[in-house]
Amino acid sequence: MDGSVMEPKTRKESFGEIEYLPDRDKFFLKTDKNIDELAEEKLSAPLTAHWITTMKCNARCPYCYELSSLLKPSAKEQILSKEEITKFIEDFANAGGFRLYLTGGEPTLNPNLPYIIREAYKKQIKCVINSNGIEMPEDVYCAIKESESRLSLSLDSYEREVHNSARRQKSFDNIVNILKRAGEDNLDVRIISVLQNKDSEYWIKFGQFISQLKVKNWFIQGLQNNSEELNGLESLLKEKFPEMRIRVLPAIYESFFYILPNGDVASKL
Repeated sequence: MDGSVMEPKTRKESFGEIEYLPDRDKFFLKTDKNIDELAEEKLSAPLTAHWITTMKCNARCPYCYELSSLLKPSAKEQILSKEEITKFIEDFANAGGFRLYLTGGEPTLNPNLPYIIREAYKKQIKCVINSNGIEMPEDVYCAIKESESRLSLSLDSYEREVHNSARRQKSFDNIVNILKRAGEDNLDVRIISVLQNKDSEYWIKFGQFISQLKVKNWFIQGLQNNSEELNGLESLLKEKFPEMRIRVLPAIYESFFYILPNGDVASKL
């Protein structure tokens, strides 16, 4: 890496100015318009691209929205070459893009993932790598560490048996080990959990567990859109863990700008 540091970025729009703070992974809008007026506005270009780097996956989580489309790790698949990766990242940066969500399948199964992360960093594009944590190749971990990227790991419980059963995989111990290492390295880490247990005391214990592992960002995804229930849990956890950025939201998959493994573009899957 060239030793550069990710700086805040801004982008002018017809309705105001958008600012992105990569160290906090947070957007702000400066505008004179009200909410109703903004609802009619359109962005000049995406702020974030959800890049499905591969459809290969080493897990088969029962609630995965891509479950029927996943490929085995040994399957053949058309993915972008390094030259195509560089071209896409340049185009995305030139259009005013701020952030890349690198997902799958399981993104660590794409052999070019470290290259994607490093190329994005050269263009001051923040990367968020969403992994199931079954494996963490050393070259991927080093690229994340060097580039100020965010590592997002799927953890569904603070109890080993509950997590492994929910995910149908024995990944708990490896995820915890990754979190311990990331905490020592001061990596930007987020935990994604699926809301299955509705007991508030359970979630408080869960929060205590990941807080001890130095996790500062926690996204809990509801399988059903019960806004009152979700908002209540979010308020409770924010009160208990004020040092942690916590969001509890229903699953949303149809409002994204997707890049498919072969470079095609889609608005929904």
